[in-house]
Amino acid sequence: MKDLFRSFRFKLVLSLFLIVIVILGSLYYVVNRTTQREFRDYVVRGRSNQLQGTRETLLSYYRTNGSWNGVDSVFRDEVESRTGGHGMGPGGMANSPAGSTNNVSLAGPNGSIIASYDENLVGEEIPGDLLAQGMTLELDGQRVGTLLAGPLPANELDRPEQQFLESVNRRIIYAGVVGLAAALFLGWLLIRQLTRPLNKLTRATREVSQGELDHRVSVDSNDELGELAQSFNRMTSNLQESEESRRRMIGDIAHELRTPLTVLSGEVEAIREGVYEPTDEKLEEIQEDINLLNRLIEDLRELTLAEAGELELNRGPTDLTELVRRSARGLSDLVAETDVKLKTDLPETLPEI
Repeated sequence: MKDLFRSFRFKLVLSLFLIVIVILGSLYYVVNRTTQREFRDYVVRGRSNQLQGTRETLLSYYRTNGSWNGVDSVFRDEVESRTGGHGMGPGGMANSPAGSTNNVSLAGPNGSIIASYDENLVGEEIPGDLLAQGMTLELDGQRVGTLLAGPLPANELDRPEQQFLESVNRRIIYAGVVGLAAALFLGWLLIRQLTRPLNKLTRATREVSQGELDHRVSVDSNDELGELAQSFNRMTSNLQESEESRRRMIGDIAHELRTPLTVLSGEVEAIREGVYEPTDEKLEEIQEDINLLNRLIEDLRELTLAEAGELELNRGPTDLTELVRRSARGLSDLVAETDVKLKTDLPETLPEI
């Protein structure tokens, strides 16, 4: 389970999940706010349109009577005739009076309610900002009252309207959940497709770490992952070539060590059996064989240091004449066993380099 949480695929899925959550949350906020604002505007417009006829009736009453005295019964009869005897719902549609908080009110010029579908509101003072949301009643250029439709303030919603918005919000949430699930599923399929080359490279890396240097991965794309696969194949090819070169070099060094060891062993055995006398000349030959072995061992040590990246180069002047002569002496025993003649032709001195 811990490996799952640490996996690259899980991190991609988690990143996708967070991105989708942020996007859906932002969309929900914008859509919710926009829906509420537009719906409230729609409700207010509907209430105003529904009461347009009531406005004309009330203006006619005021024109006839010169005041709002006795308007209560006329107001209630007019509102009930317009709404079917009920309060108004969304867009001015009638709804059941049971549990309805909708009210239609008439405010006088001073802003106090003089008639209302809800008698409890009669006499209340209406703030100026709420009066501005109502329908102004003007006669001969003079405001004689304000007709207010719906709850106070006018842009508040009653219970059925609130239920409608809650239903819309629930559907938005349901759609967001479905969208989140679909995005995660499609994202998981896409991430699985994208991480498949990485899984191949991981398995190939394990194979190479176990010594399978001939293992290669297929290159299925021309993108960054395909370039990574090509680089991996080039790396394993170089490792394989280096390993083969190392094995050949070790074989060559083993052969080079075997030749002087064989010669040295034969000379020592001959001296022990009395075939040769341990003269200074013979001992010098043995010493040269030992020196050759030491040089080969030193070369092997330097090779090991070079492969480990720890070889230090000691630069200094070199006598070319002595270098060539020393190399020729080292090869003299090998050349003696063949028909090849090794001859050095050097001046007495050469410039040092």
